[in-house]
Amino acid sequence: MRWRAGSQITLLCLGLGWLAGNDAVGQTAVADSELALAPYRSNAGGFEIQLPVGWTYEYGDFGGPGGSRGLMRGGSLAERIAIQVLMFRDVDASDFNAWVDALAASVGGIEGVADVERGPAASVALPSATVLVRARIDIELVETVYTCVQFDAATVWVLSYGTARAAVEAEGVLAAPPLVDRILRSLRVFHDAGRAARIEQARRLGGDYLKQSLPSEIRRLRLDDQPRYYLIQQAGRDVGYVLRHFRPEKHSLDDPRLGRGEGNHGLRVTEQIWRFFDNDIVRYESNEVFSSVDGQSDLYEFTTSTTAPPDAPVQQPFVTRDECVRASMSLVTSYTTSRHVVLPNPRPPLKLRADYLGSAWVYALPGLLRGCGDALYAFSRYDHETRELLSYSIRCLGERPVPGSDSRGRAFEARDGVSDVTRLLFTDEYGNLLREEHGDRVLRLSDKATVEGRFAARRDAARARLSSSDP
Repeated sequence: MRWRAGSQITLLCLGLGWLAGNDAVGQTAVADSELALAPYRSNAGGFEIQLPVGWTYEYGDFGGPGGSRGLMRGGSLAERIAIQVLMFRDVDASDFNAWVDALAASVGGIEGVADVERGPAASVALPSATVLVRARIDIELVETVYTCVQFDAATVWVLSYGTARAAVEAEGVLAAPPLVDRILRSLRVFHDAGRAARIEQARRLGGDYLKQSLPSEIRRLRLDDQPRYYLIQQAGRDVGYVLRHFRPEKHSLDDPRLGRGEGNHGLRVTEQIWRFFDNDIVRYESNEVFSSVDGQSDLYEFTTSTTAPPDAPVQQPFVTRDECVRASMSLVTSYTTSRHVVLPNPRPPLKLRADYLGSAWVYALPGLLRGCGDALYAFSRYDHETRELLSYSIRCLGERPVPGSDSRGRAFEARDGVSDVTRLLFTDEYGNLLREEHGDRVLRLSDKATVEGRFAARRDAARARLSSSDP
């Protein structure tokens, strides 16, 4: 295994410098055993784990050491802890122990490293190993635990967990903190090498489609340009609604106002999502995406506002905003929240693949693929929930009865990344969505009168809470 010289320090580094520029307010030190954990699912990496609540995290596609892909990084600045998940893909890990030995030897050669030990296997069912490292960096003693899990012969998942303290403190025994074991015991892997290979093949087909067929299919597109209302059902209960609107527009990246200027023709999709939870918390999402016909320009804005719990002493909502601008083969993103003390450090632009499909066209895919048979197509897209580039694969299943109605529609099976859970979409003959099933969540076409009758009062009350400006 080869490591670039400049990447070794990155592997050892805690990432506390990143935390200092991105940390949110309100973090305090909490004992490992008292930390609540919440699930983090990566459809790009094919796994799910539980992470500490209240820490600062960044999810997305960032470069890691040794050619790895970083999927998550974060931690607690107050406790001087940093954590990250790295994926090593297309590596020779058939001899897993040799791969881990190479990692340990590489880290051991970094200046400042005093101790490197191979630890016991992790609390997971797959082949695993632990590398424990102690180093002195400037005036701090840094201890890092690397837990390596072999997903397959060419894919290794690594969780790094590092702590820092003053170098004058006693070194003690080099061991993994109990919290690491708690996190690892929650690891669930749904990565599947065969599925990943099929999706990669479908991405090549998707790239060819973008070059050869997309412009003509856009001209044939016949989407409903009237606002459409959908009820959100969770486990059979109505828990909110979606208002979605498609319309063709002309937009210039030189003009921040959508639909103005002498710019590119394209499709604009606006979405309002209201979700009402049993604990009297309400989340409102406002999503606006524009994608040009020529495939060279995109502009996205995703805003989420969540009410504070009713018993919280301060009733200020939590707000996130993710703004993205595409120019050619790069996507520049800017993410802020209402908890940031200062503006977070910008991250490098995301480099796009040839199979990248603008978010507005992703919404319209069932209409764009009307004449493509039952082949599996895949594209890369921007996933605003995790702020990463993620594959999106889709296959037409043909005409089927639409559940909950007397009509028939065209059915599609779609998948986010390498997820083990697929979406089942039902559309009319032009690709307008009638119903979507995703696990126990169902989106079904409704109308304004029904939605207003069920949710207008709760929505209006939530709007008042979301407009709260309490300090």
